[in-house]
Amino acid sequence: MNIKDKLTVILTTHILPSAPSTHIIEECINSIKEKFEGINECVFKVYCDVKNPEEWAAKEYLNNLKQIENIEVIETPNSNLRMNYINAMGDANTPYVLFCEHDWAFLDHIQTSNIISCLDENPSVNFIRFNKRDNNKAHSDNPEPGDADFWETHIEEALEIKEQPLMKTNCIATHPHVIRINTLKTWLPLLKTWSIEWDLHSTYNNEIKHMGFEDAHRKWGIYNYGGRQTKKIVKHIDGSNSGRT
Repeated sequence: MNIKDKLTVILTTHILPSAPSTHIIEECINSIKEKFEGINECVFKVYCDVKNPEEWAAKEYLNNLKQIENIEVIETPNSNLRMNYINAMGDANTPYVLFCEHDWAFLDHIQTSNIISCLDENPSVNFIRFNKRDNNKAHSDNPEPGDADFWETHIEEALEIKEQPLMKTNCIATHPHVIRINTLKTWLPLLKTWSIEWDLHSTYNNEIKHMGFEDAHRKWGIYNYGGRQTKKIVKHIDGSNSGRT
């Protein structure tokens, strides 16, 4: 399997408090290269939103980004995550994209070829999210504070999929994920606010209410990576000093 013909790696970034240092995004990129088997042959693109391109920190951050080996840097001044995401996906020349914001790190090894085979063999699989919580954690209709919008209240094993263990879920969030580009194109009209995950999550869950989970899930094809016993696969590096984990 020629992974580079199937998958593009896309990251988004902006000027962090740690700028002009690029150690946050470098940790992210290194974790992807270390944990995804065979992914080094793929194209890596970084879309950088710069609010004030003439500021010293912004200029130096961009210069330092461009020194990172084997990545392509695309400057997108005065943009935002939503526009960077849409533009980046439109630029992709592969059927699938691994998307990751700059402040995540992967925690365990991932068989990239299994994910590609899963997507190739199962056209109904559209979105595989790498979860920041263990898949066997309790799910509730009354989520913990701060998780009310995006914490799964329904999750079950996708036993019919053989190439890669996956969990069916009612949650979409822009945690690191692999997405099918042709399906994303049909979702673009749903992206009406600044928040990609709110637009997609709310539309998906409205359809779950009207259609039932099985029919809505069959239409959307949203999954968590791994089986029920899979531990959290990503963590925040937290370059914004927000205290989140």
